[in-house]
Amino acid sequence: MPWPTWRVRNVRRRPYSGSSSSHPKKGLILSSDAGDEVDLWFFFPERTGHRMVAALILGQSSETLRPGWHPCVVDPEQLKAKAEMALEGWKEQPIVVTSIESRHVLWMRAEEDSTWLFLGVMDYGSPPSGQRLPVRWLRISHPEVQT
Repeated sequence: MPWPTWRVRNVRRRPYSGSSSSHPKKGLILSSDAGDEVDLWFFFPERTGHRMVAALILGQSSETLRPGWHPCVVDPEQLKAKAEMALEGWKEQPIVVTSIESRHVLWMRAEEDSTWLFLGVMDYGSPPSGQRLPVRWLRISHPEVQT
């Protein structure tokens, strides 16, 4: 059984005393195959406010972002070239970000299924003030379980 599915099932059984966001925020992952590697565009709501921010992560091994720290592309010319490529032939994958005790939890829809998979707690290096690009890094981590 894959780890995220097992984890979500066990977390659901535990009593939860924290506060959660009643309004999940929608986002999108665009992925493209670049040979043996996958490039990922993440579009997700910023921490505060109602704007979307974007992150580009190159050279991943799959369309599902694994837990860990991921540097993002910050070069404007490279972002422009990849954005133009994203207009043709990229695969779309919906995501949802929920807030639980001021942490942002990332969920991704399973392929051809209505099931949402827990990816982890998400954090990111904010773009420069007043901009939506570039997100400097993205981190997906496992939640800390307190008993």
